[in-house]
Amino acid sequence: MQNKLSRRQLIRLAALGGAGAALAACAQATPQVIKETVVVEKEKTVQVEVTKEVEVTAVPVTGPQKLTIWDVWLTTEETYERDKNGGEQYPFILAGELFKKDHPGVELVWEDHGWDAPLRQNVIAALMAGTQPDVICGEIQFPEYASLGAVLPLDDALTPEQKQDIVPGTYKSSLYNGKIHALAVATAIWKFMGRKDLMDDAGATTMPKTMDEWATMMSEISKKHSPTYYGYALEGPLGTVFGCHLRLDSFFYANNAMLSKEPDDPYFPFYNNPAAYPIWEAFRKYQPNNEPGLFLKPDESADGYWAAKKAVFKCGGVWDVPGSFGNKTTNPPTEPWDIVIADNFPGPTPVSVVVANIQNGAMTNTR
Repeated sequence: MQNKLSRRQLIRLAALGGAGAALAACAQATPQVIKETVVVEKEKTVQVEVTKEVEVTAVPVTGPQKLTIWDVWLTTEETYERDKNGGEQYPFILAGELFKKDHPGVELVWEDHGWDAPLRQNVIAALMAGTQPDVICGEIQFPEYASLGAVLPLDDALTPEQKQDIVPGTYKSSLYNGKIHALAVATAIWKFMGRKDLMDDAGATTMPKTMDEWATMMSEISKKHSPTYYGYALEGPLGTVFGCHLRLDSFFYANNAMLSKEPDDPYFPFYNNPAAYPIWEAFRKYQPNNEPGLFLKPDESADGYWAAKKAVFKCGGVWDVPGSFGNKTTNPPTEPWDIVIADNFPGPTPVSVVVANIQNGAMTNTR
């Protein structure tokens, strides 16, 4: 039995991404034709097969309905009052109001079940127990869920104009067998950035343009100023180590060192790409001048190296900019600092890698 999103639903609920797909289950299912073979005895010696077609239609869902959404951004009474006229929660509040206007009697219930590795573990556990929600959020996990038949494809709900209007990088990580299984509700791109106060103190007047310059500059800063501060810190979530990988791939792409043999297909890793050698060598050259663990630091909070004024440079996102939307370090900043953002990562090729790409997808059992 297949359910499809209407175009109207996708347009009105673009901010919720996959939440629009959850709406599909509220519609009546397409009638199914089941063939039944009946064996009839004739004169006790001859068997005749008679086939009849029976049309079976799902019973329409009536009465109040509840859609459960697992997401990292929760719309509570407190956040509603705070952001109802604009703010971090406003897109969710607006999408929820549009949804309920079109579907009176449907209640949206938001639940927080973690992020990254804990979220994936909770989703898999819910699938095994048969207690999965209607809509889930994620970042790179949707192909795995799609391979299990756990989430709905959204392609049929998108018009060619809509698909052309969506930045491909925001849905590519949800592709499975060429189908889109989630849409982004928020996204950003990586930038190579430095703390202006520490750059001035270290005498760093320019941003490195090549990986050789990067390794030399980072090493010299660490040699001269450690343990007060270091040249570079790689901060990102551990667990699946995916977050740390994300903070390296921009360096590879900027130097034409593709991580996959097929640029549009990540399932063919390029383990021995010769173009990647200089990048790995630059990282190795810098490592001996680091504090142990500095290059794999999971803490991005106010105690992290960037916010604690212990790293001059980093690969960062919008949450690393003091006072910005989604800032996790100090928001509002208790000790504001200026940052310098490079035009590109060290390397000859301009690169924009999508990150913090929070997607929503609808599960196949959605109501």
